[in-house]
Amino acid sequence: MSQHLHRRYSRVVSLDIQPTSARPIKADLEVLPFRDGRFDLIVCLDVLEHVKDDFDAMRERWRVLTPDGVGLIHVPLSYIEGPIRTPEELGTPFYHGTSKVYREYNRDGMLKSLGEAGLAVGEMTYPDDGLEIGPSNPKGLLTLFVCRKG
Repeated sequence: MSQHLHRRYSRVVSLDIQPTSARPIKADLEVLPFRDGRFDLIVCLDVLEHVKDDFDAMRERWRVLTPDGVGLIHVPLSYIEGPIRTPEELGTPFYHGTSKVYREYNRDGMLKSLGEAGLAVGEMTYPDDGLEIGPSNPKGLLTLFVCRKG
């Protein structure tokens, strides 16, 4: 994604918390090192489930978004109904690679959390290209949450 955006746009900032990352900026999503209203677009794919405090991470991301900016979020969605639960609550703690997963999201819980973080949320779906993105996400249509400041 970063390579595609770099080819298309003049300025792209890519960050990661992993110390072995090739990303030029290492940062924690819960405390971003950028001024308010810095970015027109924020793309966050398969990250929130790995953040201890996802609510603070959501709010921090939107702090650095311009008033007209857009945030795109993807998380692996569980099709279990009810509130968002941690894997421990479900009795199935798991990891993606070496990164611990702190919670499983479902569509309704994700919409509620994003709304509580002060965002206006829409959705778009796209076909899974055959990649396994999580143990609870069946192949088929994937959901991308499209967020704007509320």
